[in-house]
Amino acid sequence: MNEEEAATNARVNDMQYNDYITSNSQKSLPKVLKNYIQPCSSPSHLFHSIISFFPIISWIQEYPSKYLIHDIISGIVIAILHIPQGISYAFLSKVNPVNGLYASFFAPLIYLFFATSKHMSVGSFAVIALMTGAASDVIMREYYGEDYNNPEYINGGIDGVNRVTIAATLTFTIGLFQLLIGALRLNFLFAYFSDPLVGGFCTGASVHVLVSQFSNVLNVQIQSSNGIGFIFDMLTKLGASLPNCDFRTVTLSIISIASLLICKEMINPAIRSKTGRKIPIPYDLILIFITTVLSSVFSWRMPIVGDVPKGFPQPLLPIPKLILSSISPAITIAVVTLTLHISITKMFAKQLGYKIDPGQEIYALGFTSIISGFFPTYPTSPGLSRTLVGIENGAKTQLAAVSTCALLLAVILYIGPFFKHLPICVLSSIIIVALRPMVMKFKDIPKLWNLSKYDCLTWIVSFTTTVAIDVTFGLILSFCFALFSVILRTQWPSWSARFSRPQFSFDPTTTTTSPRYCIFKFDGILIFTNFEEFKNGVHQTLDEFCNRPTLSPTKDKNSKAKFIFDCSAMSEIDSVGLQAFQEVVQEISQRANASLAFANVNYITSIKLLQNNIATRNNLYSTVEEAVNSSENINPPKL
Repeated sequence: MNEEEAATNARVNDMQYNDYITSNSQKSLPKVLKNYIQPCSSPSHLFHSIISFFPIISWIQEYPSKYLIHDIISGIVIAILHIPQGISYAFLSKVNPVNGLYASFFAPLIYLFFATSKHMSVGSFAVIALMTGAASDVIMREYYGEDYNNPEYINGGIDGVNRVTIAATLTFTIGLFQLLIGALRLNFLFAYFSDPLVGGFCTGASVHVLVSQFSNVLNVQIQSSNGIGFIFDMLTKLGASLPNCDFRTVTLSIISIASLLICKEMINPAIRSKTGRKIPIPYDLILIFITTVLSSVFSWRMPIVGDVPKGFPQPLLPIPKLILSSISPAITIAVVTLTLHISITKMFAKQLGYKIDPGQEIYALGFTSIISGFFPTYPTSPGLSRTLVGIENGAKTQLAAVSTCALLLAVILYIGPFFKHLPICVLSSIIIVALRPMVMKFKDIPKLWNLSKYDCLTWIVSFTTTVAIDVTFGLILSFCFALFSVILRTQWPSWSARFSRPQFSFDPTTTTTSPRYCIFKFDGILIFTNFEEFKNGVHQTLDEFCNRPTLSPTKDKNSKAKFIFDCSAMSEIDSVGLQAFQEVVQEISQRANASLAFANVNYITSIKLLQNNIATRNNLYSTVEEAVNSSENINPPKL
C-alpha cells in the first residue's frame, strides 16, 4: 500500500468512527428479527406488546374534560352524515339499506380502540362500495350462473351464499390482508400509490358509480355488463332504454339533484359568507325525510327501499369457501383503503399538528375489518367529507365516535322501519351529487401538467384505464405505469449547470457573470441505468466551460478555474456510476485546467468517493457556497 492509499484509508476510517447513523444500520437483519422476537421474550414484553395495539389506553388517561362537549357535538353531526351515506352506498354494495347502517355503526366503534389518528371518520365510501358490489357480482355468478341477480339471493341462497354473507366475508378477508401487510411491514409499497395515481383512480371509479346510478334515476331495467369496456356497453343500453323511462321517477330525481346542488353550491356559501363559518346542514338527511314522508302519504308508484328491520344484528361467521373466492378483490380493496387511509390521516395530522403511527393505522383498519366481518356489514373506508365536517364542528379526539355510534344505534334499534317508503331514485340522486368533488378533479389536470409531466400522465393513465377497462384492472395497470415512470425518471434524470457565480456571502441581490466557476448538478441517483446521461451532461457542460475566453491557461494558481459537483440529489452511486465519475473527473482535469470540488455530499456517497480516489478530504464541502468561497481564502469548514 502506497502513502496516498494509506492516507485515504485513514481519512475514511476517521470518518467511520465519528458519531453517525444510516438507514442500513437501522434495517439490519438482527434488528429486524429482534423486533419480531422481543414481544415473545417474556410475559411482560408480551403484555406491553398487546397493550400497544390499543392506543386509547394511553390517551384516554390524559383526556381533558373540556374536550367532551366538542366531541359529543361533532360526533352527532358525523352520525347525521353516516345515515344517508350508509343507506345509499348499501345499494352500491348490492346489500340491504340496514346493512349500510350496521357498517356505519361497527366501523367507527371498533376503529376507536386502535386508532392513532384523532379525527379520521371510518365508514361508507362510494368507490369501495362500488368495488364491493362488483366483487359480489363475480362471486354470485360463480355460484348461481346467470340467475345471480335474483332478489331472493340478497339474504337467502344455497348453503348460506348470498349478497350479505359475501359482503361480510369480503370484509373479513380484507382485514386479514390488511393485518398481513402490517405484520410484514409492507407499508413501503404505498409510496408507489402516489396522489396522482389515487386521484385518477378515484375519479375513474366515480364515473363507474355515476353510470351505475342512471338506471335508478330513470327507473329502467338494463342487463348488467362485464368485461373490458363494459361501461360503454351500459351507456349504450341506457340510451336505448330512454323511451321506457318513468316520468315520475325522472322528475323526482331531477328535483332531488337540483335541490341538493342549490343548497350545497348556493345556500351554503351564502350562509358561510354571513356567519364566517361552515354550518353543516344535513341536506341529504332532510331530503330523505321529506321524500320518505311524501312517498308514504301519496303512495308514489316507483321503486322504494322496502322493509328495513329494526334491532341489533345477529353475528355471523365468515364462510370458508367464500374466503377463497374473495381473495382477489380483497387484495385490491385492501390496498385502496390503506392507500387512502394513510394519505388522508397524514394530511390531517400535519395540518392539526400531531403525529400518527402509519403501522398502527394499518393494524387499526385490519382489526376494524376483521371484527366487522362477523356482522352483516360491508367493507368500509376513511371518509374525507365526514372527517372535515367533524373537524369543523370541533372534534378533538376519536371519542367523538361514541356519540356517533350512540345515535346510529338508536336508528338501528328504533327508527329503521321509517325508511321503508324511501324512493331509491332519491338515494341515487344523493350519490350523484356526492360524486361532485371527485368529478371536479378534472380541473387540476393543467396545474398537474405544469408541475410534473410524469404525474399528469400517471393521473391520465389511471383514470383512462379505470374507466375503459375495469376498476380492479385499472388499479393494477396504473400501479405498473407508476413503476414504469419511476424507471423513466431514473433512466433520464435532469441535470443543470451554472456558470455565473452568485455572491452568497456578500450581496444576495447581485450576481456577477464571472465564468471562473461551474456548478454541475445531477438530479438523481447515479447507477448503471443512467451513467451515460451523467457523462453526456458533464461533457456538454465541460464544452461550454472550456469555450469561455477567460478560462485560458494562466500561471497564476489563484486564478485557476473550479468545477463544482453539487451532489445534493445524488443519494446513491453504484460501481458503474463510480467508474463514470472517475472518467469525467479525469477528463475535467485534462481539458479545463480546473480544480474539483464536491458539495452537499451525503455520508455514504462521500465514503465511496474517497475510497475510489475521486474526491479528497480537502475538496469535500458541506454546501456549494463553501465550495465557491474556498478559493477566496474564506476557510470553509470541512466535512
